[in-house]
Order: sequence, then C-alpha cells, then structure tokens
Amino acid sequence: MRERCKKIWKLQKAQLHNLLNLVPADSWLPLLVISVSYNVAGSDPSSVIVNELGLHDIDKSRVSAFLVVFLVGKQHGFLSDEKLREGLKWLANESHHQPVLSGVKTHKLVMSHLCPVLEELVKMSDYKVGPNHNISVFNEALDWSLGEIAAAIKVIPMNWPCPETMLLKDFSDELLAVKLFLPSVRWSSAAKTASLEHTLKDCRLPRLPDDFSLLQSGSKMGKDFDNHRLLLENCRNIWHLSSLY
Repeated sequence: MRERCKKIWKLQKAQLHNLLNLVPADSWLPLLVISVSYNVAGSDPSSVIVNELGLHDIDKSRVSAFLVVFLVGKQHGFLSDEKLREGLKWLANESHHQPVLSGVKTHKLVMSHLCPVLEELVKMSDYKVGPNHNISVFNEALDWSLGEIAAAIKVIPMNWPCPETMLLKDFSDELLAVKLFLPSVRWSSAAKTASLEHTLKDCRLPRLPDDFSLLQSGSKMGKDFDNHRLLLENCRNIWHLSSLY
C-alpha cells in the first residue's frame, strides 16, 4: 500500500511539474492546490502535499506563491463551498492586476500626437518652418505611436486575456462581457503586432535634400518642385492601418 502511494505521488508530481514547465518564465502565477480529502498521512497534511509534490522546487518566476486548500475537513462530510471560496479569493488576490486598456485605431493614435505639434507649427512664421519640419513631426508621431504600442504590450501579463475565455457559452452574458471589455485573445502576440509595427515604420517620410539651390534655377524651378512632390507621393504613406486590437 505504501509503495502504491509513493508511485501515485511520484506520478502526480511529474504531471504537475511537466504542466508548470509549459508556463512562460516571468509569469509569476499563483498556484492553488485543492484536495477533496483530508486523509493525508502525517501530522500536517498540507506539508505532506507540499513536500510530495515538490512545490518548493518550482521555478519562482513561473509560480510566485502556492496554497493548499482542503474541501473536506477532519470531520468527513460534504464538500465545503466556503473552503472553495476562500481558495478562489486567495487566487484572485494573488493574481496580476489587469491593466486598464481601451481600443484605439492606429490612425487616431498617430493623429493624437501629430495634431497638437502641427498646430504649434502653424503659429510659427513661414520663414521658420520648412518642409522638413513637417516631415520630422510626422515621423516623430509614428515613432511615438510605436513606443505607445510597445509600452502597452510590455505591461500585459502573459497570455492575457487567456484563451479559455473563448470557451464560454455562445450568447452568454459572460461571453458578451468578455467581447465588450477585453481585447481579443493573443492581440499582443508578436504575430499580430509585428505587421503593425512594420507598417508604421514603412509610413515614415524621407527628408528632402538640404540643398535648395533649385530656388535660383529660373524656369527649371517648377519642374524640380514637381519632382519633389512626386517623391513624397510615391512614399509608402499607408493610412489603412489595422486597429491596435
């Protein structure tokens, strides 16, 4: 009997650690261990479970804390809803605080930074503002937007929102709330954000040459300006950008 118990503990320990190895590093997740029985050999059943499952050996960057909860006390009886609630409450308190996010179109994100700067340029004298000033503030708005996207991705916990949210029943109130208040699953994954980042970088405008001797070229001036206009028009200034999520 004792040998059989050792094999069961060994098997459960291996299964648990294999599962936790799938959790990305730096996830810092809480682990709630629920037992439906209090019949664990030893004066301290919690310590027995902790030791047999090797919970102290778990990578702390994956699991930041753990708790053992028994749904049945020393006196055998029905499962305790109160004990389960206590465990779930602990799990919620130990979990990451979810960031407050709101949906924003990429075009509006860029314009939120670009418009105020352009308004300041309009107030300046025409002699102080050249084409490259406008090009620079446009490119800066793109760079600022890239930084905002990178910052939003950085504060998101791993795999948030979790794929399990899509397992909710169709047309249920819970699924409706998830779709209304949470981003789509894997919205911050590299596969989805890389194309957006590349598109924003491709929108950058090239600077015009600093040599404006063409202003003194007489009849050729109009033709040269046309060439610069075509240069700008041929830039990959793509505004049909996807939304952030």
